[in-house]
Amino acid sequence: MLYNFCVARGSQGRGLGAALLHAAFAEARGRSVREVFTATTGGAALFRRYGFLPAGPGRAPAAWAGALDPARGSEVLSRRL
Repeated sequence: MLYNFCVARGSQGRGLGAALLHAAFAEARGRSVREVFTATTGGAALFRRYGFLPAGPGRAPAAWAGALDPARGSEVLSRRL
């Protein structure tokens, strides 16, 4: 399980986030994971570019859904592999 990753603001736009995401996908596929989730704020442009969509009610891990902060634009997204 990958808990968190981020790219420093000054290093964004260089493909580092995409490389981390591709590595996470490869690891998940290697473990026969069929769907991955992310909890994020701020529009989640990177995740949306790679096919993540809002996770429907009841599909998000309960602990994540309960910790969302609507004031920060928090949401849970998912992507099938």
